[in-house]
Formats: sequence, structure tokens, C-alpha cells
Amino acid sequence: TERLRSLGGWDHVRVGADSELEARLVHLYGPRAITRLHEDAPLTLALSDASSLTGSSRTGLASSRIATGARRLYTLASTHWHQSLSLDQPQLQRTTDNEPFPVPNLIRRTSSSTEHLDVIIWSDLALPGGTTASNLAEVASNERAGWRTGLVHNRNPKFRDIGVNPKYFAACSDLTRLLSAGEEVSCDVLVIKYPPSASRIPDVVPNISVRHEIVMIANQTPRTGYSGAGEHVYDIAGVDAEVARTWGRAPLWHPIGPAIRHVFETHHATDIAGIRWADTDWFEIIDVAAWTRRQRPENGASFRVGRHGRDSVWKWPTDPAVIAAAYPANSPFVIDILGGADEAKVVLGRLPTNWQVRPFDSISPIDYLSQLDVFVHVAHPDMEEAFGRTILEAMAAGVPVITEPRFAAPFGDAVIASPPTDIGTHLARLKDDLAFYDDMATRGLELAESRYGFSAHHQRVAQLVR
Repeated sequence: TERLRSLGGWDHVRVGADSELEARLVHLYGPRAITRLHEDAPLTLALSDASSLTGSSRTGLASSRIATGARRLYTLASTHWHQSLSLDQPQLQRTTDNEPFPVPNLIRRTSSSTEHLDVIIWSDLALPGGTTASNLAEVASNERAGWRTGLVHNRNPKFRDIGVNPKYFAACSDLTRLLSAGEEVSCDVLVIKYPPSASRIPDVVPNISVRHEIVMIANQTPRTGYSGAGEHVYDIAGVDAEVARTWGRAPLWHPIGPAIRHVFETHHATDIAGIRWADTDWFEIIDVAAWTRRQRPENGASFRVGRHGRDSVWKWPTDPAVIAAAYPANSPFVIDILGGADEAKVVLGRLPTNWQVRPFDSISPIDYLSQLDVFVHVAHPDMEEAFGRTILEAMAAGVPVITEPRFAAPFGDAVIASPPTDIGTHLARLKDDLAFYDDMATRGLELAESRYGFSAHHQRVAQLVR
């Protein structure tokens, strides 16, 4: 009894507290902390009632097997919290419905009476990279405006089910919450970020009534590439029809930038002729004040060149000469890579000794960028970059950016657009010409604030509800 009290006892939720307490015990003390008595014999007789919490389709045991089920979301959030526990600090001390981990509305002791939300973001919340960063930026922007935001997870059906990225649990607050299957809510604007997340919408999801507009943010091309071995990702007409089937009306498609707009209008002209295709782009946004570093790092005689991205074959050039030109293997350059470099090693044969490789998410991008002198972005020749969020993050941090001309369109002269073969020349100038360095850093910061700041997001959402 004392041991259970030291753990803080049961969580104050309507269902799932017994399983959570058992999982907490096992995490802290190992599986032998639990002893099963007479596993094949019933030790309890329970009254089954269709109206009970256990019998309800919204909060019953079945909700533990549904991607947006209340029990499933509760288990994912609590399991992530367990990873932070130690025997020195084992207690569950619930201060709010979101601390120390968020509880789905349906199983809170006192459910929120807020059935109307300003914005709902529907996406594959398991994704590790740019889509998650983009979603969380919009959540933060919505909160800055005082808007209530709902989050709905629906994975790309081509991916295996790995749950929800824990970063979304940390984002939950009085204004932001994960929505679970069975909830009935309304919103002014439904933002579907990442079209594959709407290619197959299950019957058991939150019941959402949209008052104004459904926007489909095209942040992923229908194919991974349009020459060579590009893979099919989703069908435009199929996604559009699935949304119309679910909500009774078709979405308004917004490309996330000029590069992906060009891909759609060049390679999918027939498809977009049959959908609502917006004239404006739904640009990425960023909280510039939160990203801007106080000062340039003192790296001494070395010059730290960064690259940030998932270690995918599509994120690296296929030509070893291009990689060597973009990320030089000679002094004074230190190549600092966040995200892994196994694919680069395959292309190069071995990694240069001046490369420092960090695993994906091993350090926050804000802290990582604060250590760099310059950021260089090159990729697979057949890859169509939807926007280039890592470029925007570097600009907001005050780090000059060099990238290929095909990725530079959203950023104009705030970045250095260069063929990979000439990147070394630009690196040398940035290293030796302080005025040029400061000018590029300032251009990046000013564009990030004026075009991609939170106020731009507030304006575009407000226009949809007029």
C-alpha cells in the first residue's frame, strides 16, 4: 500500500487508470513487480451495461484499438510520460488535465464543455519531420491569437501505425487538445495538413462539423519525384472525393509554396482542373522571436556548416561530387549534420573526418542552428521539395543559407541560390566577408518575419471565416 501511495496512486480519470498504474509500476520496477493470480479463473463479476463507460463505443475497451480512440490516446500519452520517471521521482501529481500528460476530453473527470473550436488540424501526427514542425507552428500561432485548436490523427495508410509523435502531447494546453473518436465538435476552419492523411478516412473518428471552410494543404507532392524512380504517394482526385464523402463538400486546395504549385500545375494539370485550386499559397510560418539566436557563435578558426533533415535517400544527392562540393571535406570547414548520414555514406563510400553527425531529434533545431555559421541545403536531383522548412528555420535563426536554385523560389534574395559546384566559393566569401555575412543574415531574418511570421497566418485564417 505504501509503495502504491509513493507512486501517487490512480490517475483521476474516468477510464484507464488501473492500466496506467500497472504500466507505471512495471516501468519503474520491471515486469516482475506484477504477479498474476489464477490467470484462467474469473476473480470478478462485472455488471455489463450498454450505457456504461466500459460498454460505450467512445470510452470502452474498443477505443484502445482505434487510432483516435480515447483509451489509445491516453495510453500513448501516459507511456511517453513514464519514460521520464525515475525511482527518485515516481509520483503522478496531476495539476491540470494536461499535466503531467494530457487526458482526452471524453475521459476527464470534468469534460470540457467547449464543443466549438476555432481551428482543427487534421494530419498524420506520427510524422517525425517537417509536417510536425509545421503543424506545431500553426498551433503556437493559434494560441498566440487566443484561438482554440483541435488535433486529429489519421495516418498515411501506407505507413505502419506507430501512434502520435510525443511533441503533440507537449503542445496540449487549455487552448489545444487532441480530439478522440466519438467526440462531437464544430470548428470554423478545418485544416488538413498532408493530403495522404485524408486518402482513407475511417468511419470511427471525431465527428466534426465545419462552419466555414475545409482547406487541404498540399505539402506533399503526389509522387516523390518526376524523373527517375519517383514513387506514387497519393491520388489527388481520390483524396478530394474522400473529404467530400466525409464532410459533404470538397476542400479548397492550397499548395504550400511556388515549387509544389509548379509541380501540380505542370504534372497534374488534368487532376487540379477537377478540384478547388486556390490562387494563393499556404506558406509555412515560424515564430521568429523564438528562433533568433542572440549572437553568432564563436567557432574560432573553424567554420561550421550545417545540414538538417531526415536520413532518407531523397534527402541526399546521388552524385558524390555534389555532396563533396556542398559539404567540403577540408579545413577550416566543420560539417555539422543533424538527422543522420547513412545514406550519404552509401553514396560517398565513407564519411569525411570533418563531418560530425547527430541523430535525428538528438538536439532541438533551435539549439542546433544557434551553433552554426551557415546552413547548406541540397538534395536528391529528382526530389521535389514542397517548401523547405529547414531553410526557413535557419533564416529565422539568423543563419545565412545556401541552397540549390530549385529550392530558393519562396525565399528570393534572402538566400544564396547556387549550383552545388559553386557552393565552396560562397562558403569562402561568407567566411571572409563579414559585411556580406551580416547582410545575408539580416535579409533572412527580415523575410522570415514579414512573410512567414505568425501575423500572416492570423490574416489568412481570418479571411476564411468572413
